[in-house]
Amino acid sequence: MDGFINLYKPPGFTSHDALNIIRRSFPGTKIGHGGTLDPDATGVLPVCLGKATKLQDLVMGQTKVYEADVIFGLTSLSLDTSGEVSVTDEGFVLDKENLKTVLKSFVGEQMQLPPAVSAIKQGGVPLYKLARKGRQVELKPRSIVIHEITLKEVYAGEKQPRIRIAITCGKGTYIRALGRDIGKALGTTAVIDHLVRVATGDFTAANAYTLEEIERLVKKRDYSFIMPMDFAVKDLPVYQVKDGKEWKAMIDGNTITEQEIADGKVAVYDMHHLLMAIAEAENGVLLPKKILWQRRKRKGPMAEVMGLDQYDREEATAVVIGNFDGVHLGHRFLIEHCVKAAEARGLTSVVFTFYPHPKIFFGAEEHWYLSTGEEKSRIIDGLGADVLLTVDFDAGFAEICAERFVREILNDKLHAALVYIGEDFTFGKNGGGDAQTLKTVAAQYGIEVEILPEVTYKGQRISTSKIKEFLAKGDVVEASHLLGGAYRVSGTVSHGNELGRDLGFPTANLDFPEGIFIPKAGVYIAYADYNGVKREAVANVGKRPTVEDGLLPNIEVHILSEVPDLYEKKLTVTLLCMIRPEKKFASLVDLSEAIAMDREKAKKFFENRHGNPCNSR
Repeated sequence: MDGFINLYKPPGFTSHDALNIIRRSFPGTKIGHGGTLDPDATGVLPVCLGKATKLQDLVMGQTKVYEADVIFGLTSLSLDTSGEVSVTDEGFVLDKENLKTVLKSFVGEQMQLPPAVSAIKQGGVPLYKLARKGRQVELKPRSIVIHEITLKEVYAGEKQPRIRIAITCGKGTYIRALGRDIGKALGTTAVIDHLVRVATGDFTAANAYTLEEIERLVKKRDYSFIMPMDFAVKDLPVYQVKDGKEWKAMIDGNTITEQEIADGKVAVYDMHHLLMAIAEAENGVLLPKKILWQRRKRKGPMAEVMGLDQYDREEATAVVIGNFDGVHLGHRFLIEHCVKAAEARGLTSVVFTFYPHPKIFFGAEEHWYLSTGEEKSRIIDGLGADVLLTVDFDAGFAEICAERFVREILNDKLHAALVYIGEDFTFGKNGGGDAQTLKTVAAQYGIEVEILPEVTYKGQRISTSKIKEFLAKGDVVEASHLLGGAYRVSGTVSHGNELGRDLGFPTANLDFPEGIFIPKAGVYIAYADYNGVKREAVANVGKRPTVEDGLLPNIEVHILSEVPDLYEKKLTVTLLCMIRPEKKFASLVDLSEAIAMDREKAKKFFENRHGNPCNSR
């Protein structure tokens, strides 16, 4: 759960005490606050949840508004009425005209000596703890800014004259110290009473929640009181990423080149206007400093449900619908938005997909999958979804009309409150419904539909067909950009003819899973992952034409380092780039020499990525 809570802190609680109470409602969530509030003070205390804690400094830096009473002729160690108060000037008479002049003198930038009783740390220990032990502490003035002081009330008739003022100030201002200094400027002493923080930036007392209200709403799983992270960045210039390449770069913490943006802090948003990061712009380059887009970590495993008849959960859901073959960057964009929205709203996130692919069912064309069901599940699991629901795409499902799909499946079966789809979404009998149809029909059942923009790369829409085009050319580098990660194939190592071992280059043989799209035949630089250990390797994709032309394509992997016996073990091969296309050599000697050259190219690649030999064919 990420965002802010506008808490109205009650008197008698430290800021730390208030946060501990809120932690009970959000177990396991990182929590901080946007500026300490004195125990006897009340009012606005911004609370940061999850990744919003990374924006703590921006909240603390926002302008604050306080109301406070200043009582003259009194003093206390804490500079307010919470401590032991002494009368120092019983006969003090308040001069209203002089008071107005003094209040004006405190407007602007100035140096302020903080109270001896404060949360400022000395040697790692808060000053208030040292003061309670009677230890003398050396205080140093700090630069502060007071924007405005307004005199609201004067209670001159009381035994000790009292005034009520409103103060608009910047970060680090101590109102108790201000009261002390106002008293000193008037030739007496003073303490603060009735301190209320009215606002911190956009966090105001008028829209704050009490601890009791927050606990009550959480019990109802109503998280509408959580404010988005945008509240902390409203004063920053904005950069919206243009495509999938920039979106992925920002997630991975890489730079984006953008010549048109001025130097300084920048709020970075994705293509769906979701805050991703705070970046620093310098000389036309955006470097992410605080990445706010992080994948959700579930408390339990993802549930995998095969078939609608097996789905029996009762909780409200956020559903994302698609085939998700290969789970490419466009798919990830959809799924991650759904997962984040579900977490923010207290919903269960459901990834709704189909098997077989509708193209296979209708027999319109030959279809090859980019990933196995196991690999698809692994990637979706890593994106933080609660449930992966795989629906049988059969004759009965194909006949369901748009209205029935929404009523019987989304509403009655999945209890959907929110649905995520792409712009090109179609559904219902004969594909008769599109994204706008779903939005219109779903609204009749109170279901909100979010239509996300298409994700592009180099100006073209990301699609499985485009990825297959790159793989068919052996360009696994470009394919990986669209996939959002390197192209991988997993399988069980089988016995081959052991020719590689005879040639001095032992290999592990994997057959391609049935129905999986096969990249261009050739030699690739690769990683071989066995038992969680990633090893540098060379992989040959193809039919081994020099010795066994005509066989079904497979992958032969030569690992550059020594490895244990891998027969019958599961191996995952990640293709990084192609060295050369597959070739039929005139002799085994020529083949051996070519393999040796492939091995050397791979070694150089791993030693120095800048000397990249890939695709130099």
